[in-house]
Parts: sequence; structure tokens; C-alpha cells
Amino acid sequence: MIKERLSEKKNFKESELWFALYSLTAALVDIRRNGKTPKLGDINPQNVFVNDEGHIRVANIYSWPHERFSYWKVLENDKHENTLLAPEDMNNWQTNHLDNDNNHQSELFAIGATIISAALLSDFKSVYDFK
Repeated sequence: MIKERLSEKKNFKESELWFALYSLTAALVDIRRNGKTPKLGDINPQNVFVNDEGHIRVANIYSWPHERFSYWKVLENDKHENTLLAPEDMNNWQTNHLDNDNNHQSELFAIGATIISAALLSDFKSVYDFK
């Protein structure tokens, strides 16, 4: 898991970061092309897994039991501490919109934030104010 590398403070190589970026965007393109939904799920460092061979997997709504989209996690107010919402999604949440289905770029933001988080060995918790 990327999250484990963050807690171990074990730096990623640049090539690993580029590969993670490629893999996550490819997963998003694949789910949009072949899935029933344009959303992948909740993209964040806890939901990106790297095995011993270096293959990357992302937990998504089809592979993870009861996985919810990041926006829904915030709406449900149960597990939003690790959620990476785009700024426009934060605005929608604060104005009580029930979904972010029209924001097709929200997951691109989450992918970018996940890669930056991995590169900096840090998380984005201090960026958000859910009050």
C-alpha cells in the first residue's frame, strides 16, 4: 500500500511515481470505457496497493466490497479523513449537493494528490477543513 511506504518514510523512485501515475490513470480510463460508471471509487494512498513484483492495483467499486465514491464518503460523514476531494467537490459538499457526478475531473485530482502524497511522503489531511 502506498500508505505503508508513507508511514515507513521509504522514498519512492521517480520511475515508481511515474508508473503509479500511469497505472492509476489507465485504471480510470479503463473503468470509464468498460464500466457502468464514470467513477473509479475513492482514490487515495490507502486504496492503492503495490505487490512485491511492483504491480499496482487500486481498490475500486468493483473489486472492494461496499466501496463508495469519495464524495459519498464525505456526505455520509463516516470515513472522510483520508478522502481526497477536488476543490469544486468541497464547494459542492458545502452547498449540500447530493452528488458530484458532473465533475468528471474529480478523480484526476485525487490521482494527482495521491502521487504528490507518495512523492512527499506526506498526506493531505491538513489541506481540508471538514468543519
